[in-house]
Amino acid sequence: MTLENMDEQVLVNLAKGQEGTVFDATGKLLACHARFTAGIEWKPGVSARHQLAHRFSEMTNTTAFAAGRYGTVTLYHQGKELICI
Repeated sequence: MTLENMDEQVLVNLAKGQEGTVFDATGKLLACHARFTAGIEWKPGVSARHQLAHRFSEMTNTTAFAAGRYGTVTLYHQGKELICI
């Protein structure tokens, strides 16, 4: 399955979990419900989803995003926050 053939509802459902969803550079789905907790220094006031996405992008030198419970979506690239809406 790739990003191209996923409808909006599938993506919303993937984003709702605490676990990660991992795509490769071509948009191919590599993993669902992936757990990643290595090297996290938990910060008060920042959701676990956002902290995990940030650290994942930093450790794997990739892009990650987090969709928060209250609507905040943040995109991280190589450990840097690119945009938060």
